[in-house]
Parts: sequence; structure tokens; C-alpha cells
Amino acid sequence: MKKSISRKAIIALSLFLIFLVPIILYIFPILPGINPFIVEKEGYYFRYDLVPAVKATLPKDWSIKTLNKRVDEQGEMLTGIVNIEIFKEKELVSEIYAVTDTGGAGGTYYNFSDSDPEISSEMLEASLSEDPNIEYIEVEENEYSKLTIFGLESRRVGNDIVPNVNEKDTYYFTNPTNPVLFYFEDEDVEYKVFYNGKESSDMQPKYGIQVNEGFSEVDLKELDGILNTLEVK
Repeated sequence: MKKSISRKAIIALSLFLIFLVPIILYIFPILPGINPFIVEKEGYYFRYDLVPAVKATLPKDWSIKTLNKRVDEQGEMLTGIVNIEIFKEKELVSEIYAVTDTGGAGGTYYNFSDSDPEISSEMLEASLSEDPNIEYIEVEENEYSKLTIFGLESRRVGNDIVPNVNEKDTYYFTNPTNPVLFYFEDEDVEYKVFYNGKESSDMQPKYGIQVNEGFSEVDLKELDGILNTLEVK
């Protein structure tokens, strides 16, 4: 005689599965498109933190989300602080994102009043060449914001944010041209890189920062305040 499963056992099993399935879906980046914890963007699959890994002083209607895993179809996987997304209401204003491909050349050179005159002269000359790949822009004192992002001195000019890469004993503000990369001084802002399951030991964490178009200068000033107060929890 077959024993029937009791109603209590069915309820217990159902509750077990209700709790187990979300855990499996969160831990393993499976079933993209169905998995509620995995999102696809620009050919990558990302996983959001359930609780943001960083905090900041946030004005009303602003919020932060962090992503802790990035996977692509070529076998590259990043874990750690992979992306930091900053929203006003539901609009993505800015993001700080992990970089593993550092290709690029040329770009924009911002000349500030405290820029290195030697480098400025070289960049101006490059911008005036027959086939320039450098755009040289003079920046007045009231045309930029001073930032310190995770301990790294930076400046925002319009929608561009650039770090100071000066290595001389004399203080100058020198922004890089492409690629524009941020090596944060806060060692807790990091990620690990795996290729086909094997960790890469020679990859130094580096990031890019994007500020999206379509936001007012008031919004961008509020963003400045958030970036200046970012810290890892």
C-alpha cells in the first residue's frame, strides 16, 4: 500500500524550495533573462548586491546600487566591486565600472591653471598637428569641480571626470588622455579577475567613470557631493 505524502510535508517542501531557489539563483549566474538577480548589459551578465557595498551622503531622491559579478561568454569573470551605479530617482546618472581592456589613444587634454606647463605645451602642439588625435581644451577656474573619489584627486569638467596622474615632486594637476583610468587609493575598492575559472594574479583593479548626458548642472553638483563622500562599507 502506497503511503500518501502528508499536507504538512508538502507545505514544508514548498517552503524549502521557496527559500532554496532564490539562493541558488543568486549564487550561480544561471538562466539569464529569467534569473531576477542577473541582468545583461553590453554583452556582459551582471549580478547586483542585495545590499550596496558602498555608501555616500545622498540627497533626497538619489540612490546607489553596486554589482558584484560580471561574466562574459569568452570565459572572463570579475568578482568584487565591479560596478557602482548612482541614480536620481530611477535615472542612471553616473557609474563607476571595472576595466580589463585598456585600449585607446588620443582623447581630450584639459589644461588647468595648475597644469604641468611642459606637458601642456606637448599636448597643445599635438592638437595642432596635421592629423591630431588630441583635443586641447582650456579650462577656467569656474568651469570645473574638484573631487576626491575613494582617495583619488579628480576633477569634473562638464560630463567628463579625470584623475590627477601627476608623478612629479612639484604639484600639478595632470589628466590622462585615452585611456582614462582610475586607480583608487582605497584598497578596498577592488575586484578579482578569472579566466575560465583560473584567477589572474597580475591584474591591478582599475576603473572608468561615466556621467550620462541630459542632467542639469544642479544635478551634477549633487553628483559631485556623492562622489566626494563615497566609501566602502
